[in-house]
Amino acid sequence: MKKVFLSMTLISFISVATFAQTRFGVTAGVAVASMKAKSEGISVSFDSKVGLAIGVLADVSVAENFVFQPGLNFIQKGMKMKTSGIEGTQTLNYLELPLNFLYNAPAGSGKFFAGLGPVLGYGMSGKSKSKMAGEPEQSEDVKFGSNEDEDDYKPFEFAGNLLAGYEFSNGFFAAANYNMGLSSIAIGGDSDNSLKNRYFGFKIGYKFGSK
Repeated sequence: MKKVFLSMTLISFISVATFAQTRFGVTAGVAVASMKAKSEGISVSFDSKVGLAIGVLADVSVAENFVFQPGLNFIQKGMKMKTSGIEGTQTLNYLELPLNFLYNAPAGSGKFFAGLGPVLGYGMSGKSKSKMAGEPEQSEDVKFGSNEDEDDYKPFEFAGNLLAGYEFSNGFFAAANYNMGLSSIAIGGDSDNSLKNRYFGFKIGYKFGSK
């Protein structure tokens, strides 16, 4: 599955590189992430945590004011929880391939943009930390795979993405997005027993190349 994900990423960027009207860019920011669990039809949302978000993207012009924007991001997802004297934090490291379609609206010397698209994610690694009152903090690795006895979560994730922002005439831009997991990462789960990621992203970036 990891090889398939990386192959799809490579194909996406090779494809967009063949278009003459393509701009490339880099981004950096934060992801305010949480998780939503569902067990026997009862849903529970965990507290949010802040993680790192960095990536690259490409703007491919497909029509006047419309662009196709694939990207490749490193995102730290996860959650926090506090119950019965126990505090826990979980950080999940993901590679994401967003495939967004955007509309650009000229405004002043720059432009506003907004859009949406599907996102393919692959969980690579993670860390869980927990602490009881008066006890030292405990830490263990999070494993991605399909073995219920050895792994914690499924590695592959499918999500939906909404984003909006403003790009200045010099190529700098600021954007916010909401990413909602559509597939469960729980191993062996079903429609009544699931676990899904979600996060708000805030980033700044710079686009270079031909406009």
